[in-house]
Amino acid sequence: MKLSVLNPNDYTIPPQKNLELICSLAESMVNKLPGKLDVIFCDDQMIQELNKTYREKDKITDVLTFTYYADPSTPPLERENISTDEDELLGEIYLSMPQTERQSTPEDWTSKILDQYSVADMEVYKLFIHGLLHLRGYDHVEDEDYRVMKLLEEKIMKSFLDSKKT
Repeated sequence: MKLSVLNPNDYTIPPQKNLELICSLAESMVNKLPGKLDVIFCDDQMIQELNKTYREKDKITDVLTFTYYADPSTPPLERENISTDEDELLGEIYLSMPQTERQSTPEDWTSKILDQYSVADMEVYKLFIHGLLHLRGYDHVEDEDYRVMKLLEEKIMKSFLDSKKT
């Protein structure tokens, strides 16, 4: 998967190479999605407008994922590698940086992790992984779906942190 990072408001964001590594880890654990993914770091106003327009929820949220490849309704656990064109836009993940910063708390992470990463970066990584799983068709409407998605999020995050140990 080819990742494009858009940061029109020039927020302080984690390095793109870390986001690319997370994409690679997700592909190795879930399924490979050849094509392009845009991640957009936006403000509250933009994400609220998108949430209102496409989800009919007139409120700020932290992350929204839009999927564009064919047949995203196939249950994720039944998918093989999805055949797409390498140049096809698979989807977009929007992250509201103000909301991300508001909701990130040091209590969510060990001091050892925070020695290496900021609290805000860790929240971005967590939300980015969440968005990647939505891109692959996972959701959290039902309790069991939430449990499966949460376990995958934790597995990908652990793999990312383990890969970055020095």
